[in-house]
Amino acid sequence: MKASLQHGMDNLFQICSGYAERFYKDGENLFNLLNTAYTYSTSVECWDSLKEIFAYLYYYGYADYPPEIKFYGN
Repeated sequence: MKASLQHGMDNLFQICSGYAERFYKDGENLFNLLNTAYTYSTSVECWDSLKEIFAYLYYYGYADYPPEIKFYGN
């Protein structure tokens, strides 16, 4: 999974260019959007936010229980 993420990040411009040829016609704008508006790695703040979202889903009855998320080998 890590190798796949790295390969995608290394080739993000080429991926955007190929996709844009069919839909947007401007790969550079799509690349800039994906490169600046999204993050592809995690932080403590990210996981804290995700825990809070699951707590709200549980509180409002959309989830049976808040799941415990564990990741190994950061």
